Amino acid sequence: HYAQDSGVAGAPPNPLEAQR
Repeated sequence: HYAQDSGVAGAPPNPLEAQR
């Protein structure tokens, strides 16, 4: 998952974020 890309390190994997 790209939690760090979302700016929230350690965040759970989000399908919407994974497509970014």
